Amino acid sequence: MKYFTAFLLSLLFYCSPFQGKVIEMENLSLLEEKVGGFNSDTLVLFDVDNTLIMLSDAVLQPQGKQLSKSLISKIQNWTNTIKYPDGFLLGKVLLAAKWDVVDPKNVPLIQQLQERNIPVLAFTGAGTKKVGEIESFADFRIEQLERHGFNFKKTLNLPDDFQFANEVLLKSGVLFCSEQSKGDVLKTFLKEFQLSPQKIVFIDDRKDFIESVEEAMSEIGIECFCIHYTAIENTSVILDEKIAEFQFHHLFENGEWLSDEHANAHLSSRIGS
Repeated sequence: MKYFTAFLLSLLFYCSPFQGKVIEMENLSLLEEKVGGFNSDTLVLFDVDNTLIMLSDAVLQPQGKQLSKSLISKIQNWTNTIKYPDGFLLGKVLLAAKWDVVDPKNVPLIQQLQERNIPVLAFTGAGTKKVGEIESFADFRIEQLERHGFNFKKTLNLPDDFQFANEVLLKSGVLFCSEQSKGDVLKTFLKEFQLSPQKIVFIDDRKDFIESVEEAMSEIGIECFCIHYTAIENTSVILDEKIAEFQFHHLFENGEWLSDEHANAHLSSRIGS
């Protein structure tokens, strides 16, 4: 039971947007205009999952959260989930599922900021350790970002690989919180490297993370502009419950995740046979 619960909570972490009422932006093309311009004393932080990149299979997107939760609970009664080691199923999903850029315009946006020597970091709540067959989730996440055109290595001339206490990691310009408070991690990061930016701009799809950073920066007197980025919520998604149910059932029975296309092909072949 504990492995199933851990899998469910971990999967929902990757496909959960924040639901709440805050200042929102769906398109970041006017980001700089909205917060009064950037310079080398501005630190810009981009969340990763559902802000820069996303899982593309419909049931793994935020709009599929409730369906995936329902299906996992139902399928638990059909199969023996205990047979899989901790993290195994999540690793299978993350490795096999297709990843897409949330908005392709964000790739040149970040590159342009970097070309102007404006410090930019990726800032993720995710952990860094082994997940199933993924030996290092930090390396997996960095590879995914670079594959889609996001490279944060040259930001601030910081160490390429720096381990903080409590499993927090800065690697290749990506700050991994290991599921700790983003606000607390950011305060630790700034203190460790003696950084005092005049302005911090933080973009995230989740309001709980936004509130955490906003509160933390207020405590230490740094001006902070937090953007609730809603592009993922407005992505067109067609949820097919039959396909999603087949995907999760196949995952628990066979330890393999099938994409929307492959799951649909399997279902079609069954109907045609």
